Amino acid sequence: DKLLPTLFILIAPPAVGFISFVKLTGEISEFSKILYYFGLFIILLLFAQINLFKKIKFYLSWWAYSFPIAAITIASILMFHETNIEMFKYLAWILFSVLNVVIILLLVKTTIAISKRQICIQEE
Repeated sequence: DKLLPTLFILIAPPAVGFISFVKLTGEISEFSKILYYFGLFIILLLFAQINLFKKIKFYLSWWAYSFPIAAITIASILMFHETNIEMFKYLAWILFSVLNVVIILLLVKTTIAISKRQICIQEE
C-alpha cells in the first residue's frame, strides 16, 4: 500500500521528455507526439484505477501524485501553445484543476498526519 502512489511517477518521464524534446527542437514532431500521448495513456490508465488509490491509507508517498500530474499539465499547455488545438487547452485546464485539488488534499492530509504524529515514525 505504501508504495502504490509511486506508480504515478510513470507519467513524468514521457511528459518531461516531451517538454524537453519540443524545447530543444522547437517543434512538435512524431516522436514528441508519441511521448505526449504515451503520458496521457498512462494517466488515463492510472485514473481508471482511482478506486484502488482511494482505499489506501495516507503515507508521505502520496506526494508522488503531485509532480507527475504537474508534468503532464505543463506538457498539455505546451502542446496547446504549439498546435493551437482547443482540445489541449481544455485538457490542460482539467489537469490543472485536478492538480490543485490533489495538492490541497495532500496539504490537508499531511497537516492532519503531522498533528496526529503519524508521520516520521519508526516502522515496525
